[in-house]
Amino acid sequence: MKKGICLLVCLTLLCSGILFAAGTKEAAVTGDEVTMLHFSSPETAKADANAKAFAESMKAFRENNPEVTVSDQYIHHDNYEMKLKTMIASGSLPDVYYSKPDQFGVLRENGLIQPITDLLEADSEYLSLFKEGAFNDFTLDGEIWAIPFQLQSNHVLYYNKALLRKAGWNTFPKTMDEFIQMGKDLNKIGVVPWVLGNKALWSGPSCVFNTLVYRFCDAGWFDSLYNNKGAKFTDKCFVDAAKKMMEIVDAGVMNADMNSLDTNDQQAMFNNQEAAMFIEGSWALTPVIDNFTGSLDDVGLSILPPVKGYEQYGNIVAGGAGWGVCMNADMSEAQQKVVWRFIKEFYNTLYAETAAVNGGFPSMNVALDPSKMPALNLELSKVEMAFAPIFDVQLPGAIVDVYYNDFQGMLLGLTTPEQYAANCEKARLSTL
Repeated sequence: MKKGICLLVCLTLLCSGILFAAGTKEAAVTGDEVTMLHFSSPETAKADANAKAFAESMKAFRENNPEVTVSDQYIHHDNYEMKLKTMIASGSLPDVYYSKPDQFGVLRENGLIQPITDLLEADSEYLSLFKEGAFNDFTLDGEIWAIPFQLQSNHVLYYNKALLRKAGWNTFPKTMDEFIQMGKDLNKIGVVPWVLGNKALWSGPSCVFNTLVYRFCDAGWFDSLYNNKGAKFTDKCFVDAAKKMMEIVDAGVMNADMNSLDTNDQQAMFNNQEAAMFIEGSWALTPVIDNFTGSLDDVGLSILPPVKGYEQYGNIVAGGAGWGVCMNADMSEAQQKVVWRFIKEFYNTLYAETAAVNGGFPSMNVALDPSKMPALNLELSKVEMAFAPIFDVQLPGAIVDVYYNDFQGMLLGLTTPEQYAANCEKARLSTL
């Protein structure tokens, strides 16, 4: 009898898991459940502006909508893309999930993403909350496919003014040659000049190299590449950027174990004043504010300086919405209404305001008292930046995989800059 009860319980739990995985939920009938996949951990809510906003919005939604059960699954950011691809392959995505546009093609092919243009246009009040250009990353073939919850720079250079002063630099370098020399000077006083944590593959090519390419190529080059209008990865500007990347590495400006550390490690080394600089997106600002062991007055914010002869490109950085909130197309009309209501109430002004006051950069226009914002956020707003597309957000996944993996190989000296460019171009041609 006991064995029978245990078997029944196990089968019930198993079936529940299968129902969630397959996307054919009881909630599709009753309209009282929303399933969700995301990377906003409650643990990181103490240090990440978007995670704080997520936690506040989730709490408010559950309090205001007790009849709706939100079953959310957290996946660590560095593992999220692999989990997403696995769930796409098995057709097991939940109602709501995060994705970058590089997966929109396969999501559309498999009927796993719902265009939301009509839903947005039917609610002009909600649509009017978003900043200009917020939907640029998510517009394809005349349709909008995701809700942006952020609009931020993918590239910010965080530096320790006190350590730079010890190396003889009272101001941040104005040229790339000066930047490399400053790295050498920091090495002389026994300080790691620039710590990079590229273990998860994305931080180097996405936060660093993407913007370095824009020191040689403008946004028009990427537009031509993306739309197959003549630009190639093997063009001189891209190859020159790869060569400059390796010049920085070979000069000893970066840590030798860059492919063994992750972004948590690079932030920790900077915050513990073991490294003078690191580069990550603007989302890393809150962890710095919360964890820097010295005076925050010694934290400087900048971007990679221009290269001689290409000064006109000196303020271009990779930036935009990046990740978007997507809606599964595999659900009933009744369930769609519940899910859309959840998205609108969850990603609204409460989310935006909570993110902003905690150092985030929301996609919505919110009126905030500058005195309530961290001083470093105001400093970052003064850094001159012109956003250009994020490669690994816009390009198809097949290209991004090579862009990531072969970049790591280049850092290790296994691939030359020319070979790296050729491999990326081969991947691009394979998608045409």
